[in-house]
Amino acid sequence: SVTGKRWILKDFKKKDFDYLIDNHSLDTTVAKLIAIKKIKKEDIENYLNPAIKNLLPNPSILKGMYKA
Repeated sequence: SVTGKRWILKDFKKKDFDYLIDNHSLDTTVAKLIAIKKIKKEDIENYLNPAIKNLLPNPSILKGMYKA
């Protein structure tokens, strides 16, 4: 790092790392960081390409939405 400190990576599952490399064509460093975060396989695409549409709740569940 710039300050001279060493980076210490946490443990991660090699199986998750290999999955990320094979299926998402990620750099090894990025794949390691995502494997460390233990993001579920079905959530990886939303993590890599976030969209506000995926984060907002369904508006039809709001009270009074059909009247509006």
